[in-house]
Amino acid sequence: MTRLRHIIVLGIAVFALGTTAPAMAQDSAIDDGYGGAPAETTPSGKLPFSGLDLGLIAAGGALFVVAGVGLRRAVRTD
Repeated sequence: MTRLRHIIVLGIAVFALGTTAPAMAQDSAIDDGYGGAPAETTPSGKLPFSGLDLGLIAAGGALFVVAGVGLRRAVRTD
């Protein structure tokens, strides 16, 4: 039974790492701002959007924490 648990936890970890790599390799809005002509500025009283989605980064971090806790529990010998 513990072997099955190890396989499941390993599969979850591989899935978590495999899905974040393609997301980081995509072209983002940050790259567009540095390669072209300067953008027009309009004073609107708001901060500009930087292209960095902090919600996705926080979700990815939480996923790594959950995977780490799962791996730790899977390899624990009681």
